[in-house]
Amino acid sequence: MDETEQDVIKEMLPHIVEDFDPLYILPCLYSYLPLQVCSKLRTFSNRHDRVYYFIENALNSLTLEDVFKIFSYQGAYIFLIEKIQRKIKRCQNDEVYYAIKVKLFTKDRRAQVEFRHQLKTYSLTGNQISFDKEVNDVVQKWTNISYRGTLTRKEQVKLADRYFFVRDAQCENMRLKYDRNLLCTDVLSEIKKVTPFTSNPVLVLMMYLARKGSALIMSNPALREEAYKDYIETAEHYVDHLPACRETGLVFYIKYNFLCLEYEQTHESKLKFILFATAEKAIDHFCREYQTVASDFHNIFFIKLAHLHLGIGVLGNNIDGVSITRTDIESAEELLYRLNVGELSDRWKWGLYIAKSKIFLINKDFQNALKYAYQAFKHALKGNFKREIMVTEETIHTLSYRKYWKMNNLEEVNEYEQTHESKLKFILFATAEKVIDHFCREYQTVASDFHNIFFIKLAHLHLGIGVLGNNIDGVSITRTDIESVEELLFRLNVGELSDRWKWGLYIAKSKIFLINKDFQNAFKYAYKRIQTCFRREL
Repeated sequence: MDETEQDVIKEMLPHIVEDFDPLYILPCLYSYLPLQVCSKLRTFSNRHDRVYYFIENALNSLTLEDVFKIFSYQGAYIFLIEKIQRKIKRCQNDEVYYAIKVKLFTKDRRAQVEFRHQLKTYSLTGNQISFDKEVNDVVQKWTNISYRGTLTRKEQVKLADRYFFVRDAQCENMRLKYDRNLLCTDVLSEIKKVTPFTSNPVLVLMMYLARKGSALIMSNPALREEAYKDYIETAEHYVDHLPACRETGLVFYIKYNFLCLEYEQTHESKLKFILFATAEKAIDHFCREYQTVASDFHNIFFIKLAHLHLGIGVLGNNIDGVSITRTDIESAEELLYRLNVGELSDRWKWGLYIAKSKIFLINKDFQNALKYAYQAFKHALKGNFKREIMVTEETIHTLSYRKYWKMNNLEEVNEYEQTHESKLKFILFATAEKVIDHFCREYQTVASDFHNIFFIKLAHLHLGIGVLGNNIDGVSITRTDIESVEELLFRLNVGELSDRWKWGLYIAKSKIFLINKDFQNAFKYAYKRIQTCFRREL
C-alpha cells in the first residue's frame, strides 16, 4: 500500500473495529498472511485486539487489493470495501486526506519526530547528559539571532519546529522526574513564543495548552478541575483541526493521566470505562505515526491498561478499595504477554514489573511479588524517577512486612489484643527480634525503614496500643514499659518516617502524655496523629 492508502485505512479504523472480526474469515487469511500471524490471531480473546493486530500486519505486508479480497471473502465485509473506496475517491478528487491537506507528514516531519523520540528515550532511560547536550545545542542555535539571520525561510521554520520539540521534551523530562517547578521556568513561555514561527502553529498551541494543564495539576493538585477545563479540554478541541499524529495522541495521553488521578480519588466504575475509551483513542492516534513511535506507545498503553485493570495508579501506587476481578487479572496478563519487552525503556520496565508484582500479590505469592518489586525498583533507580522510586520503596516495605508477617506468625499480635496474656507479649518481643534480624539482610533503605517501623511497633506493644492505634484495655503498663518506649522513640530517625509511621509515633507520644495525665500534650499529639493518619486509622 502507498502512504495515502495506508492513511485511509488508518482513518477508517474505527469503522473497521466496529464491524470486523478476522476470525470469521480466518481460512482466507492463511492465503495472505504468514502462518504465525494467523496462529496468533486465534490467541486473542478480545475482538478489538484481533482487529488491531490484523490491521498492523496488513499495513506492513499487504496491498490494498489484498485487503479488498480479504474483506470480500464470502461477501462478508463488502460494505467496508465500499466505504474505503469512497474515501479514496474523495482523495483522488482533491478532497485530500487531511494529513496531507495540512502537510504534516513530510520528510522534514519524520526527521523531527525521530529526533523528538530520541529525546524521549534519553528521558526514559535516565540519560540526562545526552538529553541536555541535544537540548542545549538547539536552544543555542535558536537564541543566536545572528545565526538565524543566515538561514533561509524554510531553514528557520525547521529550526523553530526543532526548538518546539526540545522545549516540549523538557516538559516531559521534568514530569518524569516529578519536578514541580516547570511553571517557574521559561520552558512553557518559550513554546508559546515560538508558536507563530513553526510549520504548524495549531499543533504547537495545542501542545502548549496540554502541557500547561498537566504542569498546573502537578504543581497544585487542588487546581485539577480548573486546569482540566481551561487547558486540557481546550487542547482536545484542537485535535479536531489536526490529523491524527503523535501530538494529538499525547493530548489523549495527558487526558488519560488526568482521568486516572480522578479514578484514584473516586473509584467510580464509569471512569474506568472512560479510561479504556480514552486509551483506545490515544492508541488510534499514535498508530498513524512512524513505526517506532507507534510501537513504543502501543507498549506504553498496554502497561497503562494493565495497571488500570490491577488497581495501580499513575505513579505505581496501589489504588485502595477498587474491585479487581479474575477477568481484570486475565486481561492484564494478556496485555503484558503482548509487550515487546526488549523495546521497553527503564521507565516502562518499571511499569511492567510493578504490574507483575501486583499480580503475584493478589495471588498471595509474597516472595515473587517482592522479587518483581525489587526489579521495578532497580529500573526506577536507573532512570532516577523520584516518585516511582518512593512509591516502589513503599511497595517493597509493605511486601517485605507481609512476607515476614506470614513467615513469623505475627497474627499473635491480634490474639494479644483479645486475650491480654502476658506470655504472648514476650513471644511478640522475640518475634519482632527475628523480623528485625531478617530485615537487616535486606538493602540498606529497607533495613533502616523497618528498624524505624519496629521501634514504633514495640513502643506500641509496651504502651498497650493495638495494630491500628486502638487502645488495648486491661493490659498492665509499668514504669519500665514507659522508659523502654522513650528509649525506642529516641532511637528513631524521624526524618525518614512516612506519614503512616509518623502517625504511629504521635500515637505513642500521645499515649505517654495520657498515662502521665498531661492531657494538653496528649491532645496535641493526638491532633498531629489525625493530620498524618491513613483512612483506616481515622
